[in-house]
Amino acid sequence: MRTAAAAAFLCLSGLFYTAACAGCAGSAGSGDVIIRQSEEMQSGEAYDNAAEERSETEAPGTVFVYVCGEVSEEGVYTLPAGSRVADAINAAGGAKEEADLRQLNLAETVQDAQKILVPSAAPQSAGDDTGTVLETDGRIDINRADAAALMTLPGIGEAKAAAIIAYRNEHGPFAAAEDIMNVPGIKQSAFEKIRDRIRV
Repeated sequence: MRTAAAAAFLCLSGLFYTAACAGCAGSAGSGDVIIRQSEEMQSGEAYDNAAEERSETEAPGTVFVYVCGEVSEEGVYTLPAGSRVADAINAAGGAKEEADLRQLNLAETVQDAQKILVPSAAPQSAGDDTGTVLETDGRIDINRADAAALMTLPGIGEAKAAAIIAYRNEHGPFAAAEDIMNVPGIKQSAFEKIRDRIRV
């Protein structure tokens, strides 16, 4: 009897010990999961913070343009990438009453570091810095001539005169008379017809 009772006691003790060990193992496993989750959360927060810092310093998606001429406030303006010439003019306070917006492509997408010169529609007199200038020998200053003056040149019609003015507004004054060949539609043959009648 005592032997049987002792055997039963030992068996029950083994069962309790096994259950206790299993509970300890389960608790340890849960602790490992919690530690791993905490580390992953900290790693994710660090990545998000680094990405936010990069976005603040890089400031992607903006361009700088210089707007001048017949606008309310000349200056350099920051615009979202993909903005149009019309947006740049509005940023400068809008065009003045005497502005000739027909010489500009208001739907054109602006580029970084672009200069946008809004021309005047007011009639220009000879000798004016922004109008038609004729030298005593009859040559035309292609940096200051208006469309009417440019159209007096051989082979320069309304379309090419507008192209010359648009190129000049976008890229600035011509450095040499030969630079007029950079204008779309004006090649060597066309330049040879007008080279003795133009200057910068």
